[in-house]
Amino acid sequence: MLSSDARVVPFSSAQAILGKQVRLFIRPSADSKVFEGGVYDLEGLAAATEETKVTDATPVVVASPIQVEVEWRFIIVDREIVAGSEYRRWGRVSTQGSIPQAAIEFAVEAALRWSPADIYCLDLASTSNRLGIVEANCFNASRFYGAPVERIIRAVNAHVLSKKGQLEEPPIQG
Repeated sequence: MLSSDARVVPFSSAQAILGKQVRLFIRPSADSKVFEGGVYDLEGLAAATEETKVTDATPVVVASPIQVEVEWRFIIVDREIVAGSEYRRWGRVSTQGSIPQAAIEFAVEAALRWSPADIYCLDLASTSNRLGIVEANCFNASRFYGAPVERIIRAVNAHVLSKKGQLEEPPIQG
C-alpha cells in the first residue's frame, strides 16, 4: 500500500481521531464507494458522508496524508495488464500523461502476486520517493479514463467467452 500506516477502523473511530483537529486520508474499506476516499478534516468528512449510508460501525481505512504526484489506473484481466491510463496529476484529473515503465513493471508484479478477482482495476501512485498501491477497484464501478476502451472490451469479452462453458448450468438429470 502507498500509506504504510494505513489501518481499518470503524467510522466512529475515524471521526474521533479527526475531532483532534487533524486531517487524515479516509476511504471506505469495502468496495461499496459509499463515499469518495480523500483527505478530510472532521467538517469535510461530515459533509462528504451526510447523505450516505455510513454508520458508526462502517469499516474505513485511515492513514496519514501523503503528497501524491501522479496516479495511474491499470485494468487487469487474468493477472495480465490489458490497459492503463494516467488519471490524476497533483490532485487534478489528467489523462494525457504516459505511464512510466517503472509503474507498469510495479503493476505487473502486483497483479502476479495477488488478484482479488479475475477482472479488476489496480490504482498506483507516485510520491516524491516511491511507487505504491492506492487500491484495487471493482471493474464494474471503475472509470477507464484515457485507457483504450476497445482493448478493454476485447479482453473482458475474451475472458467471459473462455469461461462460458464453466458458467452454464449442467442439464437436469431426471
